[in-house]
Amino acid sequence: MWFMTVFKEKMIQDMKLRNFSSRTQVCYLRHIEHFENFFDSDADSLNSDHIREFLAHAIDVRNLSTGYVNQAYSALRFFFESTLDQHWDIKYIPKVKKQKKLPVILSKKEIQAIFDRVNNLKHKGY
Repeated sequence: MWFMTVFKEKMIQDMKLRNFSSRTQVCYLRHIEHFENFFDSDADSLNSDHIREFLAHAIDVRNLSTGYVNQAYSALRFFFESTLDQHWDIKYIPKVKKQKKLPVILSKKEIQAIFDRVNNLKHKGY
């Protein structure tokens, strides 16, 4: 792909200038590769509509985690803003909101059952 020959070195240089960890660099490059392969096209020829489609596919079809999708978002944003020097419209391409999970709350009976199973008085706590 075009990215791997022309823009890879520039993106690596941009990431080093920003002091990205080597692991982040590897992940970001892999996300750009996946983006290109998804459309079978060079990343620099794709636009915000393609980015939205790629991220929506990752969420809806591949059912990837919000953390993974947001990392791909960050990689694409870095590539388009820093490496290609293109404007990134945050309103048009929003980040995925992380789902908040409610904690599991035990009932009084469940708590009592736990304490009833403890053999050592020191661990009973009452």
